[in-house]
Amino acid sequence: MTLLSIFAAMTAGVLALLLIPLLRSRGPVAAARDTYDLAVYRDQLAEVDRDVERGLLAPAAAEMARVEIQRRMLAVGGDGSGGSVDKGRDFGPAARAAMIAVVAVAVPLVAFNLYLTLGRPDLPDQPFAGREVEAEQMVALVEQLAKRMEATPDNVKGWVLLGRSNSMLGRFRQAADAYRKAIEHGGTDAETWTMYGEALIQADDGAVSAAARAAFLAAYRADPESPGPRFYLGLAESQGGDPKRAIAIWRHLERSAPPDAPWLPEIKERIAAVAAGIGPGAADIAPAPPDPNGGPAPSGADHASFPAGQNDLIVSMVERLAARLAAAPDDFDGWMRLGRSYLVLGDAAKAADAYTRASALRPDDAEAKAGLAEAQAQKP
Repeated sequence: MTLLSIFAAMTAGVLALLLIPLLRSRGPVAAARDTYDLAVYRDQLAEVDRDVERGLLAPAAAEMARVEIQRRMLAVGGDGSGGSVDKGRDFGPAARAAMIAVVAVAVPLVAFNLYLTLGRPDLPDQPFAGREVEAEQMVALVEQLAKRMEATPDNVKGWVLLGRSNSMLGRFRQAADAYRKAIEHGGTDAETWTMYGEALIQADDGAVSAAARAAFLAAYRADPESPGPRFYLGLAESQGGDPKRAIAIWRHLERSAPPDAPWLPEIKERIAAVAAGIGPGAADIAPAPPDPNGGPAPSGADHASFPAGQNDLIVSMVERLAARLAAAPDDFDGWMRLGRSYLVLGDAAKAADAYTRASALRPDDAEAKAGLAEAQAQKP
């Protein structure tokens, strides 16, 4: 009887969702919403075309995206080409009454018949063949993107997309390699560094290696307010044998977090777990931010691959970018990336030189002027 009551309540809820729109006429607010939705979907179609032109999407993946977007457009009355069906017209009372009667009778009957056919716990599970086909298609698309990136290695967004795709497939080593190549070609923003470090952690079964710690330090230098790098730098200290330092970093992150931050409960749990191993003295640990210069490597880290101060991995990536720009000095975007990279490394003099070269190519560019001013301000 309890199960039947639950089914009855669920059916009533579905009926309410279906009948409420029929019980009221469609007004101007709904029509305006449809107009807004159609505009968004048209922008998405244009973005798909741009991604194909830039080589970020394979033709097969682009076609799948177009079909899904056009399906959503049709759902709100659009035809995908700019026209739309008039959905502001209201039905007459007789037509609406007939539709209400059909829905009210048909939904319970169909649901009951489906349950009699499929709602048996002794039936075998549905096959996973469809899911396996989708996984194979995803792998094929990712492999196509990987081949395309070999031909266009300067495409930073393409490497990032390849890294995310490999992560979705659970291929974390390949994802880390893709993010590393994105960084080598100038993607030195905090988000790319963080994704690189996360891929390394996932590939190492949760361990924060020296290379991952270096990545999070670079991300922290690029954006000291980003919560991800600070969390992982605390985790590196915890795994490396310095729980007090880990708590200090996490408490600093906790103090600066918005009250509704979704990751805040995880931080609190980490602090409590590590503090329990320290004892009463843990309550006296004051919040403190990570050391932007890295400081001494944790005791569990590989000192050979992570010397104090600047990491060889980061330096080598920036040097390769500088060498490429020496052969292509008219690359404005390249000089801008090099300037940001030197600022991340704390080399204000080289950053100023890079921004000066960028400003020479585009004297009126506001971002280049701002970068040069920032670099000059940080000069000793």
